[in-house]
Amino acid sequence: MIVPWLLQAAGYGTVEGYVYGEGGEPLPGAVVMAITLPDSEKAGGTYADDRGYFTLDLKPGRYLLRFSYVGYRKKALPITVSPGETLNVGKVRLPQKAIEVGAVKVEAEAPKVTYEGEKKVIRFGDELTAKGGSTLEALKNVPGITVDNNDNVKIRNTSNITLLINGKPTVMQVSEALRQIPASSVERIEIITNPGAKYEAEGRVIMNIVLKKHHDEGVAASLMGRLGTFNNYGLSASLGLNSRRLKFVLGGNYFLFSRYMESKARTETPDFSYEADGERHYSMKPYGVRSSLEYHIGDNDVLTLEGSFGLWNFSMGWRGDYGSGKTAETDVSIGGNRGSGYIAYTKDFLQRHRIDLSLYYGMRGGRESTINYVRDASGNVLSGFKRTSSGPGDRWRAKLDYTYQHSKDRKLEAGYQGDLWVSADTTEYYTYSSGSFTLASPTLASRYRRTTNAAYVSYSDRLGRVSYSAGLRVEATDRRIEVGDSTYTFRSTDPFPSLHLSYRMDVANQFSVSYSRRIWHPRHWQLNPFMRVIDEFTLQRGNPALKPEYTHSFEASYQRIFGRKGYAGLEAFYRRTDNNIDYLPAYEGTKVVYTWRNAGFTTSSGIELYATYYPWRLLTLNFSLDVYDHRVYLDSITRSLTYDAKGSLTLGRGPIGLQLSGRYSGPRYVPGGVQRASYSLDLGLRVPLSRNLFLVGQFNDFLRLNRRETEITSEDFRQVSTYRTKWPSLSVMVMYDYNNFRRFRKEMKREETPQEEVPQF
Repeated sequence: MIVPWLLQAAGYGTVEGYVYGEGGEPLPGAVVMAITLPDSEKAGGTYADDRGYFTLDLKPGRYLLRFSYVGYRKKALPITVSPGETLNVGKVRLPQKAIEVGAVKVEAEAPKVTYEGEKKVIRFGDELTAKGGSTLEALKNVPGITVDNNDNVKIRNTSNITLLINGKPTVMQVSEALRQIPASSVERIEIITNPGAKYEAEGRVIMNIVLKKHHDEGVAASLMGRLGTFNNYGLSASLGLNSRRLKFVLGGNYFLFSRYMESKARTETPDFSYEADGERHYSMKPYGVRSSLEYHIGDNDVLTLEGSFGLWNFSMGWRGDYGSGKTAETDVSIGGNRGSGYIAYTKDFLQRHRIDLSLYYGMRGGRESTINYVRDASGNVLSGFKRTSSGPGDRWRAKLDYTYQHSKDRKLEAGYQGDLWVSADTTEYYTYSSGSFTLASPTLASRYRRTTNAAYVSYSDRLGRVSYSAGLRVEATDRRIEVGDSTYTFRSTDPFPSLHLSYRMDVANQFSVSYSRRIWHPRHWQLNPFMRVIDEFTLQRGNPALKPEYTHSFEASYQRIFGRKGYAGLEAFYRRTDNNIDYLPAYEGTKVVYTWRNAGFTTSSGIELYATYYPWRLLTLNFSLDVYDHRVYLDSITRSLTYDAKGSLTLGRGPIGLQLSGRYSGPRYVPGGVQRASYSLDLGLRVPLSRNLFLVGQFNDFLRLNRRETEITSEDFRQVSTYRTKWPSLSVMVMYDYNNFRRFRKEMKREETPQEEVPQF
C-alpha cells in the first residue's frame, strides 16, 4: 500500500514503446530523448533494450520524443504526459539513411555504465584501448573490475566468474577468451553480480560479452593487426553477410601474447633456506576460426547455428640463481585443441508465449609438459625431473526456456537446464639420470564427471517506477572422480533464490537492491589427489574431499546523471561464503606442499564509487575507487582491507585522442599471507589514417612503476616473492572496417552524424 501511494504522490507519468527499423527489426541501444515544449530543454532519456523496448518517467507536461540510432534517420514525436498515467507510443520505425563520414559534432558522451534490471552494463565508448586493443585490455580501466599482472580478472574482489559470450558458455578460461576478442567488436558487457533464477547458479559473478550485430542488409568486414615488444603480435578478421532473413558471420584470429618479468624470491624453513633471483615469462598463442548463422524461418521462428574450432598453447618458465653457484630452470608447456557447437530454435506463438530450445557442446583437448633442471656453477646438470600429462575435457548442455509475456513489464519465466562435464587425465613422471630422463613411476590416471540438473521459475513486474523480479532455482549435482582403484563422490540438491528491486526516483536518479545465493564447484585439477612436482623444493597435491563454496550475496546501487557534465554511481555489497576454498602451503618433511582445502568461511563487503566528468568539450575525466573488506574465519579472524583506484584523462574527441590512465591496488590478503600495494601508469594514442582505418598506440607502465610483492608465512615457513614487468611494453594496433550496407548504395547525401547523446538526465 505504501509504494503505490508514494508513486502517486510523486506526480510522474510514464512513456513506453518500441524502436524498430524499417524492416521490422528491433534496434537495441537506440537513444530516446525527451525535449520539453516549448522551451526545447532536455528533460531525460533512455536506451532501448534487446527487444527495442523503452520506458521513461517524466514530469507532467508536453514533450517532443526524439529517437535516434546510428545509420538511421531521426524521428520526433510530440506527446503529452499526465500524472500517474502510462502513455504507450507503440512501435516507432526509423528509416535507414545514406551516410558519408565527414565532420563529427559531439554534444556529450553517453554514459558508459548503466543499470538495466539485474545487469550492470558497460559500454566502452571512446576508450582508446577499445579501438584497437583486446577486451581484456579495455577492462583494465572499467570500474569494479581488476586485471592483475598475470591477467587474472576479478570482480568484487573474486575471480569466481562464469563467462558467457552472447549468452552462451565457452570452453575457454576468462582471461584467455577476453584476450582473443577485440574490444572494437564488443557492443556491451553485462556484469551480473546477483543473477536471477534463469541463470545457472555457478559463479559468484556472471560476465556476458555481447558482440556487435549489424541490423542492415549488406556486407561488413573488419581487420585488426597488432605488433608489440616482447613477442606480442596478432591478426583478427571477420566477414558478415546480412539479408532480410539470413545473417552469416565468419571470423578468425591468430595471436601471440607474451609477458616477461624479473623475479626475486626468498624461502625459509627449519631445515633449509634459499634465494632465487631470475626471470619469469608467460606466453599464450591461440588461433582458430568461428562462424555463426541466424536464419529467420518465418516471422515467429528463428534458427541459430554457431561453431568454432582452434588450437591454443600456453607456456611459462622461470630461471633462478639459488646462491653458491646453483641455478634452476623450469619450463612449462600446455596446449591442445578446442571447439564448440551450438544450435538453438526460438518460437513465438499465441502473441505472448515464447519457447527457446538450445543444445551446446564444447571440447578442449589438453597436454602438458614440465621440465626442471638444477645446474652447478659450470652448467652441469645436478638433478632434474619431467612431468607429462594429457586428457580431453568436454561439456554438454541442454536448455529449455519458456516465457509468458503478459504485458510489457509483467513476465513469467520457467525452464530446465542439464549440464554434463567429463574429463580424463593421465600423468607420467621422469627423473634425470646420466643425460636422459627415465620413467620413475607407473602412469597415473584419473577420470572426472559432474552432472547438474536444474529447474527454475521467475516472475517480474513493474509498479509505477518500481521494477522487481523474484525467482527460485533448484540444482541437483552429482560429482565423481576415479583415481586408480579409489572413487570419490559428492552429491547435493540445493535451492538458489534471487530477488531484485529497482526504483527510479526521477529521470536522473536510480536505486536498486538485490539478493542471490550462488555456488562455486571445485575444478577437477583441484580435486585430483596426484602429487605434482613443481621444483626440487615444491610439490602440489589436489584434494578430492573438497566441497563446493556457497555464497549469500546482497548489494545496493545508486546512479546519478548530471546532464552534460557527466554521471556518478555508488555500489555497496556484502557477501558471505561457506566452505571457502583456499590454496595453502604446508611444510612436510623436506618439501613445501601446496594444496586446496575448505578453510572455514569468509565475508566480503565493500563499496565501489565511480564518476565521469566532462569539464570541456575536448577533455574527459574518469575516476573510480573500490574499497573491500575481506575476512577469513578459520582458527582466527584474518582481515584484509583493500583499496583499488583507477583514473584516466582523455584529450580529444571522436577519432583522435590521447589518454593517460593510472591504477593503484592496495595491499591485500592472499591465502597464507599478504600482497603489497602496486601501481602503474599507461599512455594511449589514437589517430585516424583514413575514414575506415585507425591506428592505436599503447605504452603500458611507461614509468616502470608496476611491482608486485607477496609474503606468505606459517609456523615453520616464510616466502617473499617479487615480480616486476620488463620494460618497455609498447604495442601498435591497426584496425580497418568496411561495409556496403544498402543505405550506402542509395544516392549519397552528406550529413553530419552526431554520436549518441546523454540519456537519463
